[in-house]
Amino acid sequence: MNLIYYRHNKKEPMLAMEKNPISCHELTLIFNGSTQYEVNAVKYPLSAGDIIYVSKGSTRSRLPLKDVDYVSLNFYSGNALGFPVKMENGISDIIQQLINTFDSIYKYTTNLNDPRFEALLDCLLLQIETQISLQTENPVVANVKKYVKENYSQKITLADIAAHVYLSPVYCESVFRKETGKSVIDYLIDERIKIAKNMLWEGGIPLKKIALAVGFTDYNYFCRTFKKRTGYAPLQYRKRQLTFDYSNTD
Repeated sequence: MNLIYYRHNKKEPMLAMEKNPISCHELTLIFNGSTQYEVNAVKYPLSAGDIIYVSKGSTRSRLPLKDVDYVSLNFYSGNALGFPVKMENGISDIIQQLINTFDSIYKYTTNLNDPRFEALLDCLLLQIETQISLQTENPVVANVKKYVKENYSQKITLADIAAHVYLSPVYCESVFRKETGKSVIDYLIDERIKIAKNMLWEGGIPLKKIALAVGFTDYNYFCRTFKKRTGYAPLQYRKRQLTFDYSNTD
């Protein structure tokens, strides 16, 4: 990935962009105001929150701009990007923060070869890819995952989760397993163990408190489950992380 152009236009008037093919990829994010692009003879009206992606080799034009706060990035990529041309309401909080970081670094250097810009561009494109994936995810699966993430610390069952998505436990389980390859409860346990691992990294939290915080009321069951999923008992995992020498890894 190679960033070759970055501009954050904060409502300054801009002339119309004449119709022409582009030799790189272009990504434009509209923060305030509205405009219209034409890409490969198709018109795309844009308003605040929208993102437009123009792939290499496409022909595009744009109406003149006035009172539009937008960011444009042009870049080369060896890989084809599977983005749609227009992404409505694509500017999430994470994308906003990434653009804020772009702006912060750009104040100190306009050298787009700075590796920080490349890293940020990679993060931005990955975030867009993640958002697209979530939008196409089965609504049942998305709602189950959301409920689990918000309630993993509580005593919840498959019946509780299924009721939240207005399905029978059997049908909820069937849909989730078909889409993800794992059961609802396996996903719940995976999330609990993932969060427990992060808490163990902190070092100062008692193990029993961690177990309760991630939804295990039975400490012994927590220890057995943690070891089964990670290969280590919780205390072993904590000691391993606190003493591991990462300087010797590749």
